[in-house]
Amino acid sequence: MNRNQEKTQKVYSSRESAALLNIKESTLRKYVLLLEDAGYKFHKNELGHRGYYENDLISLKKLLEIKEFPEMTLKQSASAVMSWVQGDDLSDADIYDNILSYNRHNASYNDLHKEIQEFKKRHEAYNQTLMERMEKQEKVLMRALNEIQEKVAKLLKER
Repeated sequence: MNRNQEKTQKVYSSRESAALLNIKESTLRKYVLLLEDAGYKFHKNELGHRGYYENDLISLKKLLEIKEFPEMTLKQSASAVMSWVQGDDLSDADIYDNILSYNRHNASYNDLHKEIQEFKKRHEAYNQTLMERMEKQEKVLMRALNEIQEKVAKLLKER
């Protein structure tokens, strides 16, 4: 963006930018520092306070979108935004490929989770069956024990 374009665009404050992005100012500051570390240049006034142009807000919004993918760290997300801003080889197709990879991984995870839940149900049913059998055996053993005690008591009385 050249100087003439900068003069005609509205400059948003940190508070306004954070509100527009629906994040806290402290989070905005964190993301801005990440982008600056990756090489992004934000407008600063003579006191060193940042102002945000619409392009900056778009870049920050892109960071918010990319960082949502579980396989992306914040640092990787900032690098991806820089590649996107500079028009490097990282295209929406590359990001889409990452999303598809995540979705395939997520589908595998969901399948495995479903198998585990089914195994858990079968295991609980098996445990229930075992408990019922143990209770039946306990009743049989208790009856047999009572009968033996009665016979022993009867034998002791007869002596």
